[in-house]
This record gives sequence, C-alpha cells and structure tokens, in this order.
Amino acid sequence: MWGETGIAREKKKEGMSPAGDGENASLDDDRGLTIFPSPPSQHLTEEPDLPDLR
Repeated sequence: MWGETGIAREKKKEGMSPAGDGENASLDDDRGLTIFPSPPSQHLTEEPDLPDLR
C-alpha cells in the first residue's frame, strides 16, 4: 500500500517539475502526507488517475 502511494506521489511530482514551481512541489509533498491518513477512497481515486494522465 505504501509503495503504491509512493509511486503516485512520484508521478505527481514529475508533473509539477516541468511547471518550474519549486514552491509548488513542496506543497505537493505536504499534501501527499495528508493523503496517507486519508480514507482508501482517496487512494483508489489516485490509482486510476495515474494511468489516465499517462
């Protein structure tokens, strides 16, 4: 479970990298930590979102 979440955060970080907003990336990290304690519903929504973006 943790590994899967890590991948989701990595992909999200990559998308923000090109944005050129270093500050934004920091916020993303904070949000990722908040998702951990969040319900599984949020995590499930993130999984299908990853392949969709690809």
